[in-house]
Amino acid sequence: MLLSNRITAIRAVKCIIILLIIGTTSLIAQSVVETIQVTGTIEDISSNIITVNGNKYFIRHNTKICSQAYNQVNEHSLQKNSMVDLAYYRLGKIQVISTIKLLDLVGSGNYKSFSGRINRTQNKEIYIGRQKFSLDDFTIKIGLKLQKTDIESWQNCFVTVTALKNKAGEWTAEIIREGITPNPAQLARFTE
Repeated sequence: MLLSNRITAIRAVKCIIILLIIGTTSLIAQSVVETIQVTGTIEDISSNIITVNGNKYFIRHNTKICSQAYNQVNEHSLQKNSMVDLAYYRLGKIQVISTIKLLDLVGSGNYKSFSGRINRTQNKEIYIGRQKFSLDDFTIKIGLKLQKTDIESWQNCFVTVTALKNKAGEWTAEIIREGITPNPAQLARFTE
């Protein structure tokens, strides 16, 4: 009788330990937040919810809002049809925005698109042919290879760059999109 009580107690302790492990594992898994990025146009704004590309996103009091053109922006700067880049995470079924970048591409005639193979990289710069492009915090990178933080791995990647020419005549990459490598006969007409 004493032996069976011990075995039952040991089994109960094992079950409790297993339940504790399962419970803490699910809590740890919930605390890991995956940030997702999306670029699009604001379709609707109401109070603290914006709709971009048909999806609703929640703006919190600590959501960081920034702009390429203006030093200070807030939620009132966001307007319907504005182009934005969102970094958000999921909290249950709610998509919560951590950062909104207001993209001001429309108003400037100094934008130009370049296509070609990245033949050299250094620090926060890439070269397509002899043309140098600087990267900044607003540079949007679209494509699996371009998501890597080590830009040396971007070498020989065929890309399309939308860049802004500053007053000093230097190009700053605003959007870099990884593309399909064209055949050599077409490559000459894509590069400048």
